[in-house]
Amino acid sequence: MNNYSTTEAHGAFGNIAKEAGVIPNGIELQAAGATHSLGIWCGESVIHQGPIETAPFGENTFEYITSFETLEHVYDPIRILRNMKRLVKEGRIIAISVPSADYFTFKYWLYRKQPLNAWMRRKYPGNMQEGRVLIHNHVNTFSVTSARLLLEKAGLTVIFISPWGAGLRGGRLGKVLRLIGRILWIASFKVIAFAPKILSWRRRKRVTIHMKFA
Repeated sequence: MNNYSTTEAHGAFGNIAKEAGVIPNGIELQAAGATHSLGIWCGESVIHQGPIETAPFGENTFEYITSFETLEHVYDPIRILRNMKRLVKEGRIIAISVPSADYFTFKYWLYRKQPLNAWMRRKYPGNMQEGRVLIHNHVNTFSVTSARLLLEKAGLTVIFISPWGAGLRGGRLGKVLRLIGRILWIASFKVIAFAPKILSWRRRKRVTIHMKFA
């Protein structure tokens, strides 16, 4: 069975990975998230409640590590990535997802700047409700360029980037937004990623990153 670690709260992805025969382990700051994850994982799983530096896992421990929707909430994501690199085995994988700044720029325009912004907030409030200036309270929001620099500063090299999914996922509007995303990606020479998230993974042996927008 493969050993696996995740920094995703509440253990949803770890629970899916468990179905493939892996042993999920976790690093979580919040007590509620740690308790919930341990409750659904059970077995040999270990969940450390606290910062990654104090986790009771040795170097080269895990076959793969995931951190989904986490780095945008921390003050120093480069430090977190370097610690992940320390914990993963040689030649194995780290997978990361973070929000895309291009998508959030569009949402800000949609809810605050375009002529029908007030109607949009009433009709489809989402996370941009009245009295709120920003869409989300993230410490960081990453563009393609800043995500690339982040990974390079952590000692990683990007080898592939591809946007996937954009905006509303259903109906004609969703199809139009996805088409716009693909056009922007090609026209900008892979700089503008009109997609909600950045999903990346890397193999430690070659110190490379595979990035994908999801």
